[in-house]
Amino acid sequence: MRLALRFHGPMAAGVLDVLAGLWLFLSPFVLAHYAASAMSDDILMGTLISLVGAISVLSTKNVIWPQWLNELLGLWVFVSPWILHFARSHDAVNNNVVVGLLVFGIAARTVIFS
Repeated sequence: MRLALRFHGPMAAGVLDVLAGLWLFLSPFVLAHYAASAMSDDILMGTLISLVGAISVLSTKNVIWPQWLNELLGLWVFVSPWILHFARSHDAVNNNVVVGLLVFGIAARTVIFS
């Protein structure tokens, strides 16, 4: 009997979301050039993105709703430097733009092709 691990679709997106969320959570400590509002936002959003990604990984069915939620979270991470007024912290802005686009892109691809 052959056992195959299925690692695609929502499960793969969930793993990538967990990794992106962990980076977002750790980035204020690693980059160390963060405003207080950026730090608290990235810790909260990193936690939420990782939790929603973990739901995708641990789900017994190929559910799509976590990816819809991560699309919204990714958009928030992308725009948050300007809404929360930490756009002068260039490390935080660059990090949020890249992670926000990554999370949004992963989620959008999963929603479109699943």
